[in-house]
Amino acid sequence: MRIVQHLDIESFVERAMPLLLAHEAHNHLILGLCAELTHNPATFGPEAPLLITVEDGDVVVFAALQTPPSKLVLSHTRHTGAIEALVEELSRSERPLPGVLGPRSVAEPFGRRWAARRGGCVEQGMPQRIYQLTSVRPPPPPPGHMRLATEADRPLLERWFSAFRAEVYPGADPGDSQRTVTRWLTSPDRQLYLWEVDAPVAMAGAAGPTPHGVRISAVYTPPEHRRRGYASALVAAISQSQLDAGKRCCFLYADLNNPTSNHVYQAIGFEPVVDSVELRFVPREA
Repeated sequence: MRIVQHLDIESFVERAMPLLLAHEAHNHLILGLCAELTHNPATFGPEAPLLITVEDGDVVVFAALQTPPSKLVLSHTRHTGAIEALVEELSRSERPLPGVLGPRSVAEPFGRRWAARRGGCVEQGMPQRIYQLTSVRPPPPPPGHMRLATEADRPLLERWFSAFRAEVYPGADPGDSQRTVTRWLTSPDRQLYLWEVDAPVAMAGAAGPTPHGVRISAVYTPPEHRRRGYASALVAAISQSQLDAGKRCCFLYADLNNPTSNHVYQAIGFEPVVDSVELRFVPREA
């Protein structure tokens, strides 16, 4: 196995694309990050991304991407030797690695090998499932309509993203919400939408385009507006608009600890693809 660290996103995309497209749903997050790094790299901050392919002869069998300070995102692979080779390479580096995100079948063995090599412990974050939609089943329409979020909505969006992060990622830096909203409102690869009934009642967005699809994310409804079908209608409307614009499919991550959201997504046409997991690496010193 040969580890290749690419110095630019163009080189990484050229080498990794055949592997990533072979399982587009599994790898849609990496593919979407590649698009954003190509079109709007400034949104990720000044530190260069980590772009790695693991190659067996002339064939790329594994890929990984990190935009610091985020976790390393792992591609799909069936090559356990590639996982071992990447752990060995990164464990010798001084570069901080806060954790990994990827298909459970890849992330968990990576985490075990990392803990054995570097010490410390591995904490499991949110267990997730990747879904894919190719045809929308519209839910019963609630009152209201979808509209694109604008700069005028920033105060509301910052409050909602802060509440979303506090609910999903307790202890997260609330300052991230300002940067997150800026990224959503300025990136050419992101569109954030609101469902409005006199005033906004839910949000969701489309981001991270892949060659054939797009990721639906940032789905949030304030507690006082839940269980009225707003988020379902918004996700369905966004998904349909993406299909109408020429995408073949939409992807999303759903929290497996939230059976309600998983049921809602499946009801409007999202089908399960693979389970994914976030792992946090806690150094021995901590």
